[in-house]
Amino acid sequence: MNRKSLKSAILAVLIGAGLVFALPAFGQEVTRSVVLKRDARLGGQTLSQGKYTIKFDESKSGDVVFVRDVKEVVKTYYKITTLPKNAQDDAVVYTAGDGGFVIKRIEFRGLKAALQFD
Repeated sequence: MNRKSLKSAILAVLIGAGLVFALPAFGQEVTRSVVLKRDARLGGQTLSQGKYTIKFDESKSGDVVFVRDVKEVVKTYYKITTLPKNAQDDAVVYTAGDGGFVIKRIEFRGLKAALQFD
């Protein structure tokens, strides 16, 4: 193998290694805990107050899954929305709807992005 081929092979290995470490940062599913302080509706389902684990892609709009006691309770669509400033704490924002409360937004402490539900 000549010197030019060796340089090309080393460069290809370095680029490949860089992609392996860079790709997980994009489009990564995250898991967070959310505590609902009251019964509320989301995605046509009623969620009882309590602690849930949610799974979603923090980099783009898509589906969020609410899990309680290892059982999927609700899967619904969310949009990423930008807040005027970073959230001071984790928060679930409700609106009064037909027959009770409806979850409109979930904010996470220290982030300027939130999950918005229509």
